[in-house]
Amino acid sequence: MAFQIFGIQSGLDTGNIIDQLMAIEGRPLNLLQRREATLEQQKSLFQDYNTKLSTLKSALTTIGDDDTLDQVSATSSNEDALEVEGGTSGNLGSYSLMINSLAAQSIFISDTTNVTITDPTAAISTIGTGGDLDVTINGTTETVTYTTASSLNDIRDAINDLTLDVSASILDVSGAGTDYRLVVTGTEEGTTNAVTLADNNSGDIVADLVLGTADQAASDSSVSLAGTTITRSSNTITDIIDGLTLTLKDATGTPTVAVQVISNSSGNLSEIQTFLDAVNDVRQFAVDQTKFTEGATSQGALFGDRTLISTDSELRSLFTAQFSSLTTIQSMSQLGITLNTSTGLFEMDSSRVTEQLDDNPSAVQTFFESLKDSMTNVAGTLTLDGITDSIDGRIKTKTDFLQTEIEQLQESQERMEGRLEGRRALLERQFLIMEQTMAQMEAQQSSFASQLGGLAGQ
Repeated sequence: MAFQIFGIQSGLDTGNIIDQLMAIEGRPLNLLQRREATLEQQKSLFQDYNTKLSTLKSALTTIGDDDTLDQVSATSSNEDALEVEGGTSGNLGSYSLMINSLAAQSIFISDTTNVTITDPTAAISTIGTGGDLDVTINGTTETVTYTTASSLNDIRDAINDLTLDVSASILDVSGAGTDYRLVVTGTEEGTTNAVTLADNNSGDIVADLVLGTADQAASDSSVSLAGTTITRSSNTITDIIDGLTLTLKDATGTPTVAVQVISNSSGNLSEIQTFLDAVNDVRQFAVDQTKFTEGATSQGALFGDRTLISTDSELRSLFTAQFSSLTTIQSMSQLGITLNTSTGLFEMDSSRVTEQLDDNPSAVQTFFESLKDSMTNVAGTLTLDGITDSIDGRIKTKTDFLQTEIEQLQESQERMEGRLEGRRALLERQFLIMEQTMAQMEAQQSSFASQLGGLAGQ
């Protein structure tokens, strides 16, 4: 707070004089504050840089995985009979599949031979004394217990409470509420998932509702490939053509379907672009923060920082490295990705990369696997793990160093602020004493003048 004396005796703007003197003496403090702000900015920037490097590490790990760029796409000549979906690591080529039969699940529907049920909420009249209904799937049996008061709805609900792959529902056959049937369905296809229903413990509901034989028996799917018949328990098959998911839809007339498997260039290209975006995000940061423009009033916030410059230089060297042990694609430039020396960013020739993906996708994958290994596993080489490690990584070491400097500056500022407060108090006392002294002198002068006037009048 400025000292408010206002030069009562001297006529001087004492408060303003003190403020100006303190502004001069406070210049070293201002320098410390500006230095702290600069270090805080640099620390924040390095934290951003570490985030970008972590994103790059994740992208590199993904693209360096052994099947990321092995994506394939597939087409079916008859999608009404067979749907195909591409995946990874597929064998390229043409295949001819004959669909012999579809897989089916067990279905039981009660009938009216012994009893016609017109109210599914009423007790079933033929149950007798009650008993147990055993439901068995693939050797595992669970039991539904019912009583003379059990209704068709009760039986349905009890079956649905089982842990087996089975469900039950009520079917209104007539649509007029005069004929309700119990429908028991296996929820999984294939003979290994066949459902059996049996009476037990004096029960007779299976016999009464005629549920002993499935109205639709569980069956396996069957297809023929190159003269070999293959059966599976499902209509969704993933292990006949490597990398493809086949969904059988219709076996009417045992149709023959042509399946074409090609490299999924667009999907693979997208994966490479995601990786390249992460690389360029890291590179753009380094370019922006270390830029120097001759004659400009300001430079990049990290201009001249050795940690950023050395890290960027080593990463750039790794991205432009040539792997002589590889036989087909040894560098990113051979793949179709080059460094633009004007912008400092990598650019992709999509046509060239697509051509490489179409002609030799495994070579592209092998290159990125080698790139990942060189940046994460090679002893003695700078690694992304070593840069981004949250405990002793290079960036963590840098931000810790900056934080230490910031704390030291804050301590220096506290000491300097204390000294400046003392200096202001001293100046205020000195100016107060000056004003008091001048007031005393003026009073003495007035007293002398009065005394002299009295002597002159005698």
